[in-house]
Amino acid sequence: MTPDQIESYGYAEFAKLEKAYGATLDDKLRAAGRMVEDLEKKQPGFKHLLRAKSIGDNAMIASLLIQQSQRYWARRR
Repeated sequence: MTPDQIESYGYAEFAKLEKAYGATLDDKLRAAGRMVEDLEKKQPGFKHLLRAKSIGDNAMIASLLIQQSQRYWARRR
């Protein structure tokens, strides 16, 4: 994809997440981001994988990360 197509794709996928999670999306993305940071410390390269070819921009992948982060943080409380 061209850079413009990648950007448009990212906006379209984010709109899907907004529709699915509504007002709670920002908090859920922050929690998922913190989980990714934690995992990156334990397994370097994870963030690079998510950035590669915009994998992390995909709404389904982001949703899976959000769901997993809820489990991840619940186990650490």
